[in-house]
Amino acid sequence: MIKIEFMQSKKVLMLTLTGTLTVDDIAKIKMTLDEHINQDDNIPNLLLHLSKMPHWDGFQALKEHLKLVKDHQRLIKKITIVGDSVAVTVVH
Repeated sequence: MIKIEFMQSKKVLMLTLTGTLTVDDIAKIKMTLDEHINQDDNIPNLLLHLSKMPHWDGFQALKEHLKLVKDHQRLIKKITIVGDSVAVTVVH
């Protein structure tokens, strides 16, 4: 599941990820990112809020997630990851 919020004043796209990430969730992230990039030719920074370490709803969701990262990794300058999960500490 995903909740997407855009903080206009800071040009930050906040993604709150919990539980299982589906192909639709990944498509929603992609669409939102692309809209903001195309709307004002400005690339938002990302804030990932992980209250629990999310997981994918199967191989197709993982594949779409990796494609999203591949397509956008050079565009996004800053990514912040916050959360309570031990896995977040490992990423840090």
